Amino acid sequence: VFLKSNPEKIVGSVSITNIQRGAFQSCSLGYKIHKDYCNVGLGKEAVQEVMEIVFKDYNLHRIEALVHPYNAPSIALLEALSFHKEGTAISAAMLNGQWQDMYRYALVNG
Repeated sequence: VFLKSNPEKIVGSVSITNIQRGAFQSCSLGYKIHKDYCNVGLGKEAVQEVMEIVFKDYNLHRIEALVHPYNAPSIALLEALSFHKEGTAISAAMLNGQWQDMYRYALVNG
């Protein structure tokens, strides 16, 4: 993710991992935006672009994302992009030296 006014300044990233073909046709989504550039729409725009690639170019059916329950900006971004909370993944991520629960969000194509 970079600034349109300065394409050489990288301010974040979006990744697609765990691509599964066959019966699942799904992937996992990850993203981060530098704290100085949060809440200005860069993350939403970048994730929207990746969603289009995932669904149209890769022909996947489902995108999943895990988010920490206290990460309100990330939850807002996912919900603004029509991701739905499916539940809680118990003890899913090692953060700050402790296993933490994560909310599981998903978006299905079509």
